[in-house]
Amino acid sequence: MKNNLPLTLFLLAEIAVLAFILATAGALPENVASHFNAAGVPNGFMPRNFYIGFMLVFTLGIPSIVSGSMALISRFPESRINLPNKKIWLSGKYKESTFSYLKCHALVMGAFISIFMGYVHWLAIKANSEIPAHLSSEAIIGGLVVFSVALVGWSIMLPVKFMRLPKE
Repeated sequence: MKNNLPLTLFLLAEIAVLAFILATAGALPENVASHFNAAGVPNGFMPRNFYIGFMLVFTLGIPSIVSGSMALISRFPESRINLPNKKIWLSGKYKESTFSYLKCHALVMGAFISIFMGYVHWLAIKANSEIPAHLSSEAIIGGLVVFSVALVGWSIMLPVKFMRLPKE
């Protein structure tokens, strides 16, 4: 995996979602229904400017924290790193490629989170366009299922990668 591809995907996802949120902010009412019960009925509201700020901070911040945390893992003591076959993967020969893989893996998750948050914003726009505001349960559940499948796949790839011994 090329090191620049995951970073490019992450940055494109962040920029696209940022642009989407800013471009669609005007479609929201002054008082945005931002929290919904299980039936899709709003039970929490916030001013539009606060909602947009919240979404931007959350959509840019959480993926950046997830991705950035893996960039720092190479500075952790090896005793604090938990990987299958850790002695091999953190040995001098493989250490750089191991940390590179972990960083790339985290960037992909950061992109997933950012795209999911863009989807949540789109659902908020749709919900607030209805009178009265109503969130589609099917749409949010469908989005959560897709995100969960991606998360499970992502989570499985990590241990599988390090359970296998490197090819000499």
